Amino acid sequence: MTQLLVSVRELDEIRGAKQGGASILDIKEPKNGSLGRAPDLVINQILECNASELAVSVALGELHECQSIRSVPSARVEFYKLGLCRTKDIVDIGDKLESARKTLRILKDQFIVVVYADFERAQSKSPEDIILVAARHGWRGILIDTFCKDGTCLFDWMSIQRIRDLKRIAQDAGLSVGLAGSIKLSDISKVVETGAEILGVRGLACDGGKRENSVVAERVQLIRRQLDRSDAGSD
Repeated sequence: MTQLLVSVRELDEIRGAKQGGASILDIKEPKNGSLGRAPDLVINQILECNASELAVSVALGELHECQSIRSVPSARVEFYKLGLCRTKDIVDIGDKLESARKTLRILKDQFIVVVYADFERAQSKSPEDIILVAARHGWRGILIDTFCKDGTCLFDWMSIQRIRDLKRIAQDAGLSVGLAGSIKLSDISKVVETGAEILGVRGLACDGGKRENSVVAERVQLIRRQLDRSDAGSD
């Protein structure tokens, strides 16, 4: 079964995500970018409120922003996500990421590297390059997302077959694969078809389908139902 990750930015959004059937609460601040890190206070409040009811992930922003992060919560977090914009010209990207992971005291099985389907716009390396780096270092996995939130979605930038090929490489290396990137309701069956373990959403779960609005239970329920139907149809 595909897990449903819903990004929340504040305490008030937790109820809608839970009632709608989210599998994972992802703490993120959309106004800070595609992988915007929420303030420490918000992160800690959500972790306390959740009380280990659902798995929790935390967006840490981009690698080049890591120097401003003083610490990360040491408990109650299933995994951390770190993005790779502006890393195209970094030769030793694996070493840089491993150094950041160790500095922040994140375990390897908590570490998710976010690769961008529109990697050229993000000035980052290709997903194919990064998945090999993740495999070599033994991190938990990758999340394929879109960097620019401009109305395009993941499948405008990557074909199902290309994602399936990446999933095969990841599976052989023991890595998990999640998909996000302005996914539409009509795209959910495509997500399931790729074999990805996680579907990540923000805008689709928000009032009016806009990521700057609040997460509402009705929208999450709609996603959950479509995801369950697609999962059932793939058996």
